[in-house]
Amino acid sequence: MKPEFEYAVPVYHVTNLEEAAAFFVAIGFELEWSWGEPARYAGIYYGDTPAMHLMQCENVAHAGAGLYIQIKNVDEIYAACQTAGLLILVPIADQAYKMRDFALAGPDGVRVTFGQEI
Repeated sequence: MKPEFEYAVPVYHVTNLEEAAAFFVAIGFELEWSWGEPARYAGIYYGDTPAMHLMQCENVAHAGAGLYIQIKNVDEIYAACQTAGLLILVPIADQAYKMRDFALAGPDGVRVTFGQEI
């Protein structure tokens, strides 16, 4: 089953979300949205185009990158990943940030998340 692709963005795991967002804004991007209080996740855009997400992590050892893929058929992809025996880090669920998503362990520890707007 192939994802009904909408877009994909890199997710940078940062130890200070506010500083990281300020850096990208300073070089010409826009902070489109943030989630949590204090913010734990943020969307950085270039105009109307999602450019990246930033995710707060507490430990510098967990800093790195991941990938968020927005699709239209998340439940089908979740079932296919289960059938394939892939390591699911976070089971599928409706989130407070208005996405239905799940996360997989990708190659070399890269976290790959599939999500669909709800």
